[in-house]
Amino acid sequence: MPPDKENPVNEFFKKIRPQIILAIFVLGLISTVALVRDGEQYIAVVTGCTGGIIALGMKLLDGE
Repeated sequence: MPPDKENPVNEFFKKIRPQIILAIFVLGLISTVALVRDGEQYIAVVTGCTGGIIALGMKLLDGE
């Protein structure tokens, strides 16, 4: 590929950080486990994890 043409897919993958992907995966996993459990306290866990995922998404959008 000529140097004056940048590949948008490569640019996208350069922006992705493994820490963020891992954090989203772990928060999603914790949230899923809390949803399966029964109890009032687990709703707070799901809410916190959802807020964390939203905050990470906002941080990603801020970096663009």
